[in-house]
Amino acid sequence: MQLKTAVNQRTLQTRSLTASWHLVFPTAKGYDVLIQTLAVMGMKAVRRFAAWATSTCALTTLVVAPCTPKPSLAAAPDFPTTEIRWWNWYPNDPWQSIGMTVPDQDTTVSAYGGALRRYDIHIAKMFEVTHYLCQQEHKPNQLEWIKYTLFSDYSSPSGRLKLLNTFLQNRLNEKGFEWSYGAANDNVDMGRFKISCQLASEVAEAYGLDQARQTEIKIRKTESTRGRYLKEYMIPPLNTVDAKVSKWMDFVQRFRPISFFRLPEFRAFQTSEAMLKLANKTEIPIFLPSKTSFYGRNLEIIADAESYYVGVYVGPAGCGEGCRSTASYQGAISAGRRKVIDKPTDKKMSEYPNSTFREIQLVGGMTGTYSSICGAYCMGSVDWEYQGISYSVIEKGGGQRALVEMANSAIAAGPR
Repeated sequence: MQLKTAVNQRTLQTRSLTASWHLVFPTAKGYDVLIQTLAVMGMKAVRRFAAWATSTCALTTLVVAPCTPKPSLAAAPDFPTTEIRWWNWYPNDPWQSIGMTVPDQDTTVSAYGGALRRYDIHIAKMFEVTHYLCQQEHKPNQLEWIKYTLFSDYSSPSGRLKLLNTFLQNRLNEKGFEWSYGAANDNVDMGRFKISCQLASEVAEAYGLDQARQTEIKIRKTESTRGRYLKEYMIPPLNTVDAKVSKWMDFVQRFRPISFFRLPEFRAFQTSEAMLKLANKTEIPIFLPSKTSFYGRNLEIIADAESYYVGVYVGPAGCGEGCRSTASYQGAISAGRRKVIDKPTDKKMSEYPNSTFREIQLVGGMTGTYSSICGAYCMGSVDWEYQGISYSVIEKGGGQRALVEMANSAIAAGPR
């Protein structure tokens, strides 16, 4: 009777300590066996078991439900990317140019509520894609690349010098991808990263790979007159779990960019000259950039009540029509009440696979659009709206970041 009473008391104490353990031991049979066993063993054993159960995810003969693992790169959902674009200019080039653009304004924020950042996720994606393409797609012909570099009319002295240095350093067999990484839909340069196929393979072996996921890559298809196209790949993510998350973050801290994008040189725009010809001809607010990357000084100015156009051509100021041609055209600043801004739609992406359309943020929280329409050459443009009027800064071959700088300078200066 005394033994039975003691067992009952310990059973009650044990039940109070294990009230929250039903998530780990959900079956009645397993739970009762646990309580009876610990009651006989004594409260000292109960306390030891409580400490073990709250700090360990190990499986025992009594555990019938595993604990929930910490979030990992493999288990968590992918964060959206604006695009991954493989330029693939010369398929036999052992080092291919590829870019990743993400919508994140701040890549240092937590990815899943823990220490892992969006930046860490993006670098992991670069390694995953590099490893997959090296295994499946990127198969350069070394001999053809050497012949092209040495004898092609399109090759450059710097390309030949690079090949010579590669040969002298005994690195002819190396191949991989050079990544450009842009945040805020490519408004912010995050640097260029060089990942060899060998390094990507070593990382994949060290961390392991999880179940493949769909990844869209925009590829330049050299045999197609329609330029680039979207292709869907099933690419396995790195399998980083538990301690591997910290290990991956340490690796990313040491994996540094090889270079950063440099903006072109900017010059003060001929605002006074343009305003003299625009002020009495148009009734809409006039936005002109305070600085541009145009080096031409020959302006063509056309205006009416509801629109204006300031074209910029190579040549000295006042050169006139004799200096203006398609070849000498550099860009323009334009506005119009009836102008329609091209929006980045799926239809346009399919019609112009060699081009770029994306929404961007401009100064003062204003939303704009960057587009680059490519044919014989590319024409870049940043567009925005103000009081129902559409404004554009256009540059032949213009890159997004330079055009954004010009547009922001026009918006910051305000209506003139």
